[in-house]
Parts: sequence; C-alpha cells; structure tokens
Amino acid sequence: MVELSPQRSDAIVLTEAQKEFACDEAAKGSNNDTICKALKISNRTLSRILARDPDFSKEVTKAREIWIHSLVEQLIGITKGAHTMAEVSACKIESENIKWVSGKYIPEIYGERIELNMNHHLDLSSVLLAAENRVLPLLAAKSALVTPPVDVESRLISDSRASFDSDNAGESADIPEELMDLV
Repeated sequence: MVELSPQRSDAIVLTEAQKEFACDEAAKGSNNDTICKALKISNRTLSRILARDPDFSKEVTKAREIWIHSLVEQLIGITKGAHTMAEVSACKIESENIKWVSGKYIPEIYGERIELNMNHHLDLSSVLLAAENRVLPLLAAKSALVTPPVDVESRLISDSRASFDSDNAGESADIPEELMDLV
C-alpha cells in the first residue's frame, strides 16, 4: 500500500487514496495506531508525513474535528437506553470522556475555560501631556515661594572667621563664645 524507499524513511509517500482512507478513518474516530496498522506504517512515519505535508495534516485535523462534533451530538441521546443504575453510570462516564476529548481537541468550542482576547491600543500621550502642562506652572510657583534653606551654623563660622582675620586679630570679643572651640 505504501511506497517505501529503502534508503530513507522520510521519503515515504502516501497515495491520494491512502490519504483519503486516513482522513475517513480519523472522521470515524480511529486513532493513529489503527490508521497506521491499516496503512502498514509506523506512528513515527505518519508523524513525519503529517509534518512534511501541511495540506494532509489540515485534512486529518478537520476529519478529527468532524468526529468530535459527531461525538458531542451523541451526548444528547446518550442516556435514552439506560434502565439500570449501572447503565446510567456507564453513560455518565462515557459522556464525561466525550466532554474531555472534545474540550482537548476543540477548546475554542468545547473547552471549559473562557478566554477573552482583546487587543485595543490606548494612546495616553495626550492625557499625560495635559497633566504635565497643568503641573508645570504649579511647580514653578512653588519653587519661587520656597527660599533655599540656610545653614546657620556654617554661616556663623564663616562670619566669625572673617571677623577674626580682620584688624582685630587676636581679640576674642568679636567671636561668640559658642564658636571659640570651632575656630
């Protein structure tokens, strides 16, 4: 059924009929093992073929989605034939499995988590510029009102040194007593 190349396993090519068979089986719910056994290829070979042939990969994915949709439709009448508690329990397990598989294969439709993706560009530059224009005059007015702090101690020391160096050098009367230790 499969054209094999003895040198390279990545040279395996499926015919259109084989591809159609694989898609039909995927739409019926057959897993990859079953499809590979029917085509007489390994799972690894099928994975390589799917990776090399994006169109075939999309067809198989679409076929699996068809299968999932048909499973979900079966959920509606799954308990109609159940008469005993054992049958109801079996139906419950089957419905839980269908919900899980459908949520994994097609999470956009059957997933339990709702994801909301919003992409919206919000330009705040004009708002920030207006706020800056309101604040700048206030900052300028504040800086005009505030006088720089004066360091009284250093001013006293510099004044006392200046008077010490003056004509009255040596006279301690010009220097306050509190500053005599510093001079």
